[in-house]
Parts: sequence; C-alpha cells; structure tokens
Amino acid sequence: MKKVIIILFVLVLSFSLFAGLKVRPIMECVENHGDGTYTARFGYLNENPNTLIIDIGVHNMFVGASSEDMGQDTIFLTGRHENTFTADFVQGDNFVWTLGGPNGHGSVNANSGSTACPRGDDADGDGVDDATDEYPDDIERAYNNWYPGAGANDWGTLAYEDYWPLQGDYDFNDMIIDYRFNTVTNSSNLVVDVNGLFRLRAIGASYSNGFGIEFPFNADSVTVAEILPASLNPVLTNSNSNLVIYFFNSSHDYMTPAGEDFFVNTVMTETPVDYFEFSLQMTLEPTQNINNLVWLAPFNPFIFINGELGKEVHLAGFPPTEAANRSYFGTEDDDSNLSQERYYKTAANLPWGINLPTTWVYPIEQTAITEAYIYLADWAQSSGVEHADWYESNTGNAILEKLYYQP
Repeated sequence: MKKVIIILFVLVLSFSLFAGLKVRPIMECVENHGDGTYTARFGYLNENPNTLIIDIGVHNMFVGASSEDMGQDTIFLTGRHENTFTADFVQGDNFVWTLGGPNGHGSVNANSGSTACPRGDDADGDGVDDATDEYPDDIERAYNNWYPGAGANDWGTLAYEDYWPLQGDYDFNDMIIDYRFNTVTNSSNLVVDVNGLFRLRAIGASYSNGFGIEFPFNADSVTVAEILPASLNPVLTNSNSNLVIYFFNSSHDYMTPAGEDFFVNTVMTETPVDYFEFSLQMTLEPTQNINNLVWLAPFNPFIFINGELGKEVHLAGFPPTEAANRSYFGTEDDDSNLSQERYYKTAANLPWGINLPTTWVYPIEQTAITEAYIYLADWAQSSGVEHADWYESNTGNAILEKLYYQP
C-alpha cells in the first residue's frame, strides 16, 4: 500500500512540475536590407521534457502578415532553439506570431523598429558583412556579378552571320567575339559599374564589319572611364536614350589574315592569328536597380555590315537601334516583324546572331552551322525548348571535322 502511495505522489509531483509549461515564441531580431525591406528571425523555447506539436491555425498563426502561415514551426523540440525560421516584410508592417492552446503561450511582434540583428565586421558601413562584401572598404560597391562566370577561363561567345537579310553560307564565323562581363552592384542591388573584357577571335568574312553594344542605361547617366587599347576609336551615341558604343568599324583593322584570303582563324590549313583583346570600364551615376534592367550581360550586342551603320545584325529576338535601316526587315530570308517585336529570324526561326555561355567551337569556313551542329535547326525551330545543349561539341551534337580548332 505504501508503494502505491509513493508512486502516486511522484506522478502528482511530476505533473505539478511540468503543468503549465508551454512553448513560448521568440522574436530574435530583424535584418534591415536598406531598401525598405526587412527579414525577421524567430525561434522558440520549449521547457517541457518532450516534443510538442502545434499545427498552423488558431493556436499557431501570424497576424498582420499576408498569411497566417509564414513558414513557422509546428514541431517544437525540447529546449531553446534559435533562428528556426524567417519572415520577410516591408516598412510599415507589424508581424505578430501567436502560440496558444494547450501547448503554446505568448505572442511576439516584428517591425522596422524591432531589435536589429547583430552584424559582423563591416569596415565600410554599407550594411554588408566584410565576409560577404567583395568591396569591404568601398561603401559604394558590394558585389560582383560575373557573366558567364567569375573564373578567368569563363568566356561567353558571340557569333554572327553577315549576309543578312540573306542566309548566305550560314557558317556563323563571320565575326567571333568572346566576352566576360562584371556588373558591380552596391548593398541595395543598384548597378554601379559595368566592366567588360572582349577578344576578337575569328573573322570569316570579306566584309569589313564593325561591332557595337546597346546598353540598357540612360546615356546621360554613364561615365565611361576607359576603353582599351588606345588604338580603338570608339564612338558613343544613344538610341532611345540608351547608351550605344561602337567599338570599331572594321574587324580587319585589328586582325590581319595570315594567308591571301580575308579569313582569319577559320581555315585549318592557315597559320592562326593571335586574338585581339579589348576592354570597357564604365560607371553609372545615378545607379540603376539590376532587377529592372531590360537586358543583362552581354546586353544587346550587334555587328554592322561593311561599314554601313544602318545594316545591323543583332541576336535573334533583340531589337535594332534607332540607327538601323528598317527597310531591310522582312526582305529576302529575314522574317522580322517590327510591329510584333519579332527580330532577326528566318521563317524557320533561324538566327543571324547567337550568344553562347562558353568558348564556342565554331564551324570552319563555308560550312553551314546546320551541317556542323546537328541540332541547331531543331533548337531554333522549337524556340529553344529542344536540344538546349546543341552547341556543346563534346556531346555528340557536332560533326567534329567541320569545326575549327586552334592549331
């Protein structure tokens, strides 16, 4: 009889010790992103010796938020748990997380005036920790945005056919330009600098073709710091207020054929010619939000044929500049329709300019790209849905003997 009494006493004591212990919500801190947006960090304290469950609903909900379910916990392990979930909000919001019922008790709120999250070292005071700030001593810059990649060997390729509006031999080596872009942004995701590295790699053309880029920045907001080398004579103008840079009028001024023909690095039997390298560095004032740009790197690059500024060839789907001669569109093999914003495509969707996120192996002279790359036509006709890797020469997509490899 005494043992039963003792056991009952222990059970009553245990119940009295843990009765009333519930999960308490905790608002850890709020991160200010500096652009009117915030992130609140939450945790909880469960002093019970066992895990408790509080489902989303009247006993586990957010008030003042877009939803009662903001991704909060529903399974609460015993003990103190920090930063278990976050919720984003904007200036003026007041989030309230409430736990109730038999297992929860309490409410916490988060707003722009809540306790700020502690930061790590921030030498320049721009709100970005030095550990993630790529410009830790420059308050105006924070992040590099490289395309196609940050590595020294990460180059993209622009390739053009210069017989537009005819398809011509369609070998897509009339001008081959590799590029790397770094779009530098500040702590608020605003573009501060645009830096470009380029190398003219091949000229499979008898025409003297030029190269330019239209940028989605107001021409008046751009300070061009430097275009190198000094042998370039770039022309800066604008199109619908956008900055346009003509880097050169004739590629033949910067690469000299090794043989008697006009071709440079497109015929395997001829001596290869060194690439011509050039670069661009420019700063924006005022800055622009990178998320609002109509184009990202490489922006809107184009060639102009045989010195005729009005005869532009852009990437498929990209618009011409104001200087383009509209009379060429819809003639010969071109199926552009300016009113429908259809640009630089044949009736079968084949392009005259392509942008590839790699150092592309292009066709040899007078070999159509559709003969060298098996699935190019399928890719174009499907508007990029099928055979998205058509340009990768090491995957069985290409006939290797029809491609130019640097000797």
